[in-house]
Amino acid sequence: MSKAVIGITAALVAGVAAMGIAQTAKKTITIASWAGNDKLIEGVVPGFLKDNPGLDVKVVGGSAYGDYHPGLNNRLNAGNAEDVVSIGGQFVSDYAEGTLLDDLRMAPYAFSSAARRNYVASQIAAATGSKGNVVAVPNDAPPQVTYYRRDILDKAGIKIEDLTSSWESYFAAGAKLKAQGLFITNGASDIAATVIRGSVPAGQGLYFDRAGRPTVDSARFVRAFTLAKQARDQGLDSRIGEWSPEWFGAFKSGKVVTVSIGSWFENILMDNVGKDGDGKWGVALSPEKQSSINGGAFFSIPAASKNKPEAWKLIQYLTSPKVQAEVFKQSGNFPANLTALNEPVFNEPSSYFGGQKIRQVYAQAAKTTAPLLPSKNFALAESIVNDALKQVLEQGKDIKTALAEAKALIERRISR
Repeated sequence: MSKAVIGITAALVAGVAAMGIAQTAKKTITIASWAGNDKLIEGVVPGFLKDNPGLDVKVVGGSAYGDYHPGLNNRLNAGNAEDVVSIGGQFVSDYAEGTLLDDLRMAPYAFSSAARRNYVASQIAAATGSKGNVVAVPNDAPPQVTYYRRDILDKAGIKIEDLTSSWESYFAAGAKLKAQGLFITNGASDIAATVIRGSVPAGQGLYFDRAGRPTVDSARFVRAFTLAKQARDQGLDSRIGEWSPEWFGAFKSGKVVTVSIGSWFENILMDNVGKDGDGKWGVALSPEKQSSINGGAFFSIPAASKNKPEAWKLIQYLTSPKVQAEVFKQSGNFPANLTALNEPVFNEPSSYFGGQKIRQVYAQAAKTTAPLLPSKNFALAESIVNDALKQVLEQGKDIKTALAEAKALIERRISR
């Protein structure tokens, strides 16, 4: 065979090989999330790849939660964000009023009204814009509940109904505990947050009404601030810095008897209190059943994504019942997809919580959480209200004055 023929044959073989490589090359989908959540995604991605052998997934993570969102916003505005992006619950409503994220009701997606009914209603409301567009699929929806030391309450003759029936009975229980040198709560601000979030009138947002006007001087906020001030004045809150070793030490010793917080606290409590708390804890709805969703994350597809059908396929997998149940086992992230509650893990008794089926309490809280009207400028209003509460609790500022000033500041900031 001549050198020329050998050369042609080699070229043909190389060409065929190259074509084969091109035909078998995998398409890569990128997904962004913050530190911690990125690892949870990485943990379940292998199952997705097994079901989709032609795809690969690159998880872009590592940033702390507070740093993640400014960076994401910059990438979205520049048109170079990932194919799927995670968004924290307090930010999703702002994006619902813009055009940076796709409306998942439209092709090539299929987030129909029937599908949306499977999710926690308040999370769907947060992802829905004023024009009806839906920019995100809820991933988790941790309801606020009250964790309590059942052994200490039993010894003090305090019934669980005393904690849950009303704020007045909750404070009365707190007075009994104070007489023993104990605190019913760590922070008066937790009481304010529970009332603000758990008693929103139908058709209202957390901080704004349907017309976008701030409602932070309404009776709901006045009551929330009044109850928080009452708890502080009566010495019912320990005022220990949250997330400090002393904070967890107070739960371990029983110095602080209850904490109202998101259901994600289950694993954190067990990890930090350890065997000293085994069998001593319980879970209940918050006083007056004032439940709200405490946090949560969403998955969205940027308008500039180049792999939209594949991105949608990944979101559907991540929010499927079995995957949501698996993530819950690893992290305690309560599923936003309520069909996941049929998975066995959500009906198991917990020995750490005295054999109580605590996930059923989570489910009750999540299902009864009223949907909130989505509000632009949510994060701004929350920051201003928190500052106003701090002035009331720590500086003795008049409640109505503090709230009136907070309202004026919100109006001024959003009018810029």
